[in-house]
Amino acid sequence: MFIRLAALTIGLSLLGIPQAFAQTAAAPPAPWCHGGYSPTFTVSGAVETPLSFTLSSLSAFTPQTSVTSGVEYTGVLLWEIINKAGLANNPSIKNDSDRKFVVVTGDWCERAVFSIGELDPTAGGSPHQVIVAYQRSGQDLGPQGFAQIVVPSDKSGARWITNVSNIEVIEETAGPTS
Repeated sequence: MFIRLAALTIGLSLLGIPQAFAQTAAAPPAPWCHGGYSPTFTVSGAVETPLSFTLSSLSAFTPQTSVTSGVEYTGVLLWEIINKAGLANNPSIKNDSDRKFVVVTGDWCERAVFSIGELDPTAGGSPHQVIVAYQRSGQDLGPQGFAQIVVPSDKSGARWITNVSNIEVIEETAGPTS
């Protein structure tokens, strides 16, 4: 770990990136990154009402299915979960929701990022909507946690986060730099 951090620090300094940035690379993991099975996940950030979900609360939504590579996943649209928490928009800012994105974190700290435009069907969201799956082929997900992100339009599956522990809506706050 120390050797990788030292190499990262040297590499960043050669690129002219400040030392302070390199030190953040070894920051302690977020509180929801404890590894292992996660029986709940939270929705936080730029939402009106932070929420917590369990398997039973996800099952209360209208189920959506997606068949990918011959496997059927059942779950809830990620967009519906964001709507349940309420996207916090400022009415004085034109297209405020376009300044937000969603970061989904798994229990092992793996992350996937989605723009609100990808998720919002009224903004042209994908016809193959992102779902928070709680079943695979009619069975619970088992050791992969009770919730998994399924992105049917992704070819590599890189954003298929298992064992979801947190969904955070982030608001871009910096303006143009030039």
